[in-house]
Amino acid sequence: MMRKAVSRKYVIIEPTISEDIKPEASPEDLEEIKSHLEIVQQPETSFIIVLAINKDSSNNHIAKIPCNRGMPLDGYSYIYDNSRDIYFAECADYLMLGDVNVSFKMKFSEGLDLWNVDVPMPESLIKKYLTTSQNRDLKKFKAIFNNDYKFNFLQLTSFC
Repeated sequence: MMRKAVSRKYVIIEPTISEDIKPEASPEDLEEIKSHLEIVQQPETSFIIVLAINKDSSNNHIAKIPCNRGMPLDGYSYIYDNSRDIYFAECADYLMLGDVNVSFKMKFSEGLDLWNVDVPMPESLIKKYLTTSQNRDLKKFKAIFNNDYKFNFLQLTSFC
C-alpha cells in the first residue's frame, strides 16, 4: 500500500493492486475450503417463521417480524434491527410456526477452532422435524395463497 501524507496528524492509505493477486479463486481453492468445513448438529432448537411472498412485489408489504423467540441467523437479505429485535421483511403475510428440536452450525475441521456460524435448514429438513400440529398449520397457511406466492423460512436459534 502506498502512503500519502495529508498532514502531520493523518495519513491516508491508498490501496494498490498487486500483480500477484489472482482475481478469482480456482476450483481447487474452493474444494480446499469445502474439504475443511463441517456441519454439526447443536442441542439448541430453531424457531421457524414462514414468509408468504408474492412474486409481484407490489402485492407485498414490509412486515416487522419479532425475534424475541431466538437469535437471528446471519446472512439473510432481510434487514435486522438490533435495537428493536425485529426483522423487516417484504412479504404478503407470515406465520410464526414455532420451535423445531434441531439446529446446525458450520465450522472448520482444523485450524480455526473458534470459528462457527449457525446454518439455516432447507424446507425439506424443517418439515422432517415439524410436529403434527405444525405440519397442519403450515398446510393451512400455504393453502391461503395461490401459485403467485413463494414461501421462505426465516430461522432463529434458541437462547440455550
